[in-house]
Amino acid sequence: NFFDLVPRSAGDAIAISADTLILDQTNDTAIAQGRVGINFEGLRITADRAVYNRTTGAVTLEGNVALIDQDGLEYVADRVALEGDFRNGFIEALTVAFPDGTWFSAAETRLTDEVRRTFEDALYSPCGTCIDEEGRRIGWQVRAVRVITDSGEEIVYFEEPRLELLGVPVLWLPYLSLPQGEEIEFPVL
Repeated sequence: NFFDLVPRSAGDAIAISADTLILDQTNDTAIAQGRVGINFEGLRITADRAVYNRTTGAVTLEGNVALIDQDGLEYVADRVALEGDFRNGFIEALTVAFPDGTWFSAAETRLTDEVRRTFEDALYSPCGTCIDEEGRRIGWQVRAVRVITDSGEEIVYFEEPRLELLGVPVLWLPYLSLPQGEEIEFPVL
């Protein structure tokens, strides 16, 4: 049974579905391919392919990865590599659309110890794509070389943030730190 290939604590139920489920005994991996669905601790994950390394406990999700967290927030990415019960890892090409229209993206994301998130080449946009129905730039957005969130300190750090109004850069700072609050929302996956 494929479900028995992924160890879990007594209270943690995990459900996996896919078109094809393969056990690769040579590499000690379990591979799910085609319309992969995973439900774990309130997280719903879909992908084209999932590889679970039974030796290390690492999970790699590839192609059209979408994760919906316990609050219904959807994270979309090209590739995700996770370990430690999905708590630590790496996400490539992350995009998050918040229910209020806020949009956040990062070329690379590192998750560490459920507390710290590092977003490389990040874009925070409270107006979504900031393009109206007629294709014109609207609103403001912040681009940064790196954004670091630390839920332990409840602070958001920006490295080389650049404020853009109507798509035009108007302010550059070497760094900026702000208290993490409801006014500026970042992914907390």
